[in-house]
Amino acid sequence: MLVVGDLPGPRALDLSAVTISLAGLSALLMARGLHRRLKRAWAATLALLVAVTGIAAAHGDLVLAAATAVLALLLLPARPAFHRGALFARPQNPVWPITAAVLVGVAVWWHEFNGAGGAVDAPLLVASISGDTPGADRLTMVAGAVGVLIGGRRLLKPAAPGARAADEEEMARVADVVARSGRCTSQLAFTGDKRFHFSPGGTSFLMYQVEGRSWVVMGDPVGDPADFRELVRSFLEETDRHGGRPVFYNVLADHADLYRECGLSLAKLGEEAVVPLGEFTLSGKTRVGLRNCRNKSQRLGLAVEFVAPQDVEALLPALREVSEAWLAHRNGKEKRFSLGAFDEDYVRRFPLVVARQEGRVVAFATLWVGGDGREVQVDLMRRLPDGPRTVMTFLFVECILWAKENGCTSFSLGVAPLAGLRTGATASCWDRIGHLLWTHGERFYNFKGLRAFKQGFQPRWRTCYVAAPGGLALPTVMLDVAALVGGGIRGVVRG
Repeated sequence: MLVVGDLPGPRALDLSAVTISLAGLSALLMARGLHRRLKRAWAATLALLVAVTGIAAAHGDLVLAAATAVLALLLLPARPAFHRGALFARPQNPVWPITAAVLVGVAVWWHEFNGAGGAVDAPLLVASISGDTPGADRLTMVAGAVGVLIGGRRLLKPAAPGARAADEEEMARVADVVARSGRCTSQLAFTGDKRFHFSPGGTSFLMYQVEGRSWVVMGDPVGDPADFRELVRSFLEETDRHGGRPVFYNVLADHADLYRECGLSLAKLGEEAVVPLGEFTLSGKTRVGLRNCRNKSQRLGLAVEFVAPQDVEALLPALREVSEAWLAHRNGKEKRFSLGAFDEDYVRRFPLVVARQEGRVVAFATLWVGGDGREVQVDLMRRLPDGPRTVMTFLFVECILWAKENGCTSFSLGVAPLAGLRTGATASCWDRIGHLLWTHGERFYNFKGLRAFKQGFQPRWRTCYVAAPGGLALPTVMLDVAALVGGGIRGVVRG
């Protein structure tokens, strides 16, 4: 229909080749929707088959009418196979469906009913490149094609799962689970940009957000490990119902078998630096660099203060000044989703470490403490661009010593992205792309410098993964994750 501008069987229909080509383009888009098992594609295809059956029968083309009627009858009992998305969902923005209908309607009217515009009787592809086609006819053909593509895009768009953020009742349930969790990264539940999927008993959850077709879960499940298998499987079912693509971002090897059982592939994201506090000391040759940095910082007049959450309020103006100066110096914007941003409600939830020089706040960091009090991790870190160069190392050293004194067992320095990816003959495509970025991407992100900085604390490195559908889906998944973290494609480009 699209290429030839005709329907199978005898030419008994009094329709222009342009209109038939537009119908063919529509059928191709619907076929894509059928392949993805979308309810709306099933309904639209059934409507198209019924319409062609009626028109063909009215014009005496009984062979075509019989063929399309049989297809429609075969499609009817297949309805349960098309389980994804809503059948008739109210569009959030009605402008685009209306625009698509108007464009297609104008094109069909021009080529079928307008006496001045019925001269073109060639397929869409042929007429568009023909030098004999009048300008007005070209314009209506383009309008019709654009209308079909807009309508197809709305048809294939994944169904939204509801509100983008949790309400107060959900957040109360989240806070209760996080308070019993030993993983520091569970504190990301309070960034305000997550949706939540709970286990039936409400004792565990997944925190996620939707970008494009990707349903990106931040980290491993949080809560009661006995619920994790059922929790993950129910999330995959929910994702499938909406035509989405499940992604578990920055997960550890602890639940790798569960992700593989669910049909997901694991790709290495990087390595997390974890300092065992039981054996940490500033004495000895291996820690001479940290010891010298601490001594130099103290000579420069730097002093560290640990602030309890209830006392953070008074410091917020000074902290905001440091944060804004840091962002302006980097010419960037706040990153989100996988780490905290400077939001006053978020910052005042956690203990804080502040570095001062002659009473002036020159750097700070928020601290996550696991619900069992065993693990500590630095989250949001900011410093003044004109502050001492040693301030962040000094800050980390003091945080590690503070955590050790308070009975914690490990201190996480966070992830070094793309570190330790394979480069040999067995390396995957993602490993090769990641290693290429690691080697030549310093202009955009200080991959090697960050890895070297964390290595100075002599940590133990544990591998972090992305669990997602394998094959060609992974690059698209990583772009969706980057858009979530960067606050959209513009944030990814600007850094």
